[in-house]
Amino acid sequence: ATQLEPRAIPPLLGLADVALKQGNTKQVESYLQQALAVAPQSVEVQAAWGRYLYLQKRFPEAESAFKKAIAFDPKAVAPHLDLGDLYLSGLRKPKEAIEAYRAALALDQSHAGAHYKLGQALASNGEFEAAKKELQEAHLLAPNDPLPLQTIGQLHAMRQEYEKALQAFTETLKVQPKFVQAYLARGDVYLVQGQTEKAVTEYQEALRVAPNFAPAHVKIGMLYESMKRTDEAEKAYLAAIENDAQQSIAYNNLAWSSAERRTRLDEAL
Repeated sequence: ATQLEPRAIPPLLGLADVALKQGNTKQVESYLQQALAVAPQSVEVQAAWGRYLYLQKRFPEAESAFKKAIAFDPKAVAPHLDLGDLYLSGLRKPKEAIEAYRAALALDQSHAGAHYKLGQALASNGEFEAAKKELQEAHLLAPNDPLPLQTIGQLHAMRQEYEKALQAFTETLKVQPKFVQAYLARGDVYLVQGQTEKAVTEYQEALRVAPNFAPAHVKIGMLYESMKRTDEAEKAYLAAIENDAQQSIAYNNLAWSSAERRTRLDEAL
């Protein structure tokens, strides 16, 4: 497509997406710079450039790109959401994120994702009731999305409102029965309540749904370790590592188990 029309924007952005998935950041930047040279006032190009800068943790430059995109078209919803994401997750400025998400909702009140993100930002700012209201609105607008209900459950768990948390996680699983994070979260609540067997059941249920889900193996390993069932704990940690070599807790706990028993110390090291 670029050979047929070198100044066409969509194929340049498409090539940038492919390069990003390949992990070739230099190539991503090259394609985006070409697109910027062709259409410096394109909202889509500026937003794509901002998202790339955000991924590279070049936060001030990303902020500038998103603000340019908004200036080029104040009615474009996506750059407001991008700016909110930057403030919330990158710069850790929940108040600014709230403003950005509300600006997006002023343009489109029916945007479920904007309500969900606003709920997250409000929760980060300590505004629990307002956050819950936005998350409930997101659920009403996107009833098949498990994330709003899951997040409501997490908020209740943080406030030690465990029964309400369990109810929210159960509702999440009604929406999406294979949403493994809800099983883990429900297991965590049972664990805090001292209901160990129920916690094990929830973690095992997560593995029934997703046998290769390493965090569930880690959770089971930690539970067995607390119960002094060392061999079963080690088996769970090894399963976690087999499925995801980046599970640092599994490595650490395997090492500690060997150190405490003074066995396989070279392997533990």
